Amino acid sequence: MSLLLLLGLSACGRPSFEAGPSAIPFAAAPLPSQALLELSQQVNSKVFWLVPPADPVTVTRYRLDNRCQDFVAEPIQVSQQNAIRDTVGRILSEQNFFAFDLSGYRLLLDPATGTATLDLRLDPESERLLVSLSSCEQLALFGSLRETLLRNPDWGIQAVTFTQRGSPIMF
Repeated sequence: MSLLLLLGLSACGRPSFEAGPSAIPFAAAPLPSQALLELSQQVNSKVFWLVPPADPVTVTRYRLDNRCQDFVAEPIQVSQQNAIRDTVGRILSEQNFFAFDLSGYRLLLDPATGTATLDLRLDPESERLLVSLSSCEQLALFGSLRETLLRNPDWGIQAVTFTQRGSPIMF
């Protein structure tokens, strides 16, 4: 029976396991193009932050601890010229919630009122919506952004609001 199975696999165009210069020891199935694109985007977003900026400044970012109770301060290096935008971008790129994907964001700063408005853009292909995030995931996303923006006094931010394509986000 196992001999028939091996002969059947060989007849179906599977690679041969015979030794020789033309033998292919293993042929992996190609990734679907969408999965490959998503993987490439994830890697690129992580690699971007590994390269130190040309004009570095150290800022404090706040991330939620593993117990979902407190924020932990961490120093990070970002571009001095774009410190706020780079910090927000880094926080968003490091969020990794299952089946939840952002396609982008816009950060609007109003120096007159000290308000930062972060307009999030949900990827149309995302399987989950903002409202489907657990309370811990919401705190990790919105809380870390809010704490980071408010606790860096050099930025002069007094309030943080969140919108999705211009509509206020209530959480």
